[in-house]
Amino acid sequence: MRKIIFILVVSLVAGFSALAVAVQSPRVWEKALLQGINNRWPDIALKSIAIERVHLSRQGILTLRHINARLKIKGSTYYLSTGHIQLSSLWSFSNLPIEIKHLAVVSDTINVSDLSLSGHAQFQRFNFKQLDAVLKAVAVEYNKYLLADMSTKLQADTKQAVLGDFNAGFYKGTLNGVIRVDYLPQLTYRVDMALAGIDIEELTKAMPALSSMKGIVYGGVKLQGQADQLIELNAQFNEPKGGQIKAEVLSYLAQYIPQRQQIEALIKDKADIFLDRADMRISSVSDKKLAAQIKLLSTKLNLDMNVTVDINIDDGFLSLLSDVKRLSK
Repeated sequence: MRKIIFILVVSLVAGFSALAVAVQSPRVWEKALLQGINNRWPDIALKSIAIERVHLSRQGILTLRHINARLKIKGSTYYLSTGHIQLSSLWSFSNLPIEIKHLAVVSDTINVSDLSLSGHAQFQRFNFKQLDAVLKAVAVEYNKYLLADMSTKLQADTKQAVLGDFNAGFYKGTLNGVIRVDYLPQLTYRVDMALAGIDIEELTKAMPALSSMKGIVYGGVKLQGQADQLIELNAQFNEPKGGQIKAEVLSYLAQYIPQRQQIEALIKDKADIFLDRADMRISSVSDKKLAAQIKLLSTKLNLDMNVTVDINIDDGFLSLLSDVKRLSK
């Protein structure tokens, strides 16, 4: 009997030792993540992952260090690298503190530098329920547009993700607002963003098409869409302290104002127009039509313009975004 007990004890110790070694093996975690992600989310393909080190403490703190991965999401490839992912209270597995440090994400359209995440992930019967976290990034570049010192509160569950208290530096100004994405039953998104103190001259670095304008812009954008369709757009921009534009910018609008001959002469001379104030409101009439109200005030030119024009987008709103992207090159 003693011999049998001894063999059982030795077997259990050996089994637990083998399990401990396996749990702390980077290769085991790489294989588990590859299978888990690729089997659970068909739209996401984890092509490769390499983990340098895994450590699981007796207190249930799991730490993965120096991770490099390659993801493919709907045809786009993303390269991820991070120095540190840590899950605490692993033994409870109901409310896990989670921490990510020094995450970098690179693709053809986005470049995220030094992103960190700190929060709690909730699970119910080993199924993900909710994530509450704070996200911060030193820099986020998207289609050549640069956000600096970004921070936001992330709330995500199995149906939606909300980026609340979104704040970022944007070309000497700031962005502040909320971004919400619902992925069930169909992908929809809502953006409500306020802009303050945006320097057009600085923004020209990302969008050369604005080189004919100068000034400091304030305003806001409300956007709602579903998959690849625009549902609603409302935007308002103003330069309360005035600005400066090339006369040629008004070539299309000259026909609507009494100073038409004066504007045409300035266009011919390639002159600048100094504005005391500028306001523009844009709203969606349909997926293929926008309405823009433009107000320009210049005491020097005795100009007090208030016109509304329709902007037809034959190929839909997404084609307009493509045009904006081309102007940024």
